[in-house]
Amino acid sequence: MQRKAAQFELMLALLKVVVGDAKARRPTPPEWLDKAEWAIARGEAIFAGARDPVESGDAKDLPSFPTTPAATFRRCFVPPATATSR
Repeated sequence: MQRKAAQFELMLALLKVVVGDAKARRPTPPEWLDKAEWAIARGEAIFAGARDPVESGDAKDLPSFPTTPAATFRRCFVPPATATSR
């Protein structure tokens, strides 16, 4: 049950990142798409009662999920700060 809960948190966080990018009309970085593909394969493995797939090199470099809700919110919905002069 713990593995399924962790997978749900992972999928939710990745969905927030991808949807946030789409709403902001910015491309989702390839590393995040690699992580999403791995998460899909992991979900399929869970349903099949199999072991987790090996995570690709690019996806391993990303932070582990789940992240804090505030960090996910900032990544998805808060525009980057712009430089201001004083």
